[in-house]
Amino acid sequence: MLIQLDQIGRMKQGKTILKKISLQIAKGDKWILYGLNGAG
Repeated sequence: MLIQLDQIGRMKQGKTILKKISLQIAKGDKWILYGLNGAG
């Protein structure tokens, strides 16, 4: 396992914008992050 995140969260200006997010990325996996703000 290269990356493992378990139940992380993110707050912005006192508001929860991500809650209980988990992610696993193994060797050889290919990922893309894409969003309306042009990320990815």
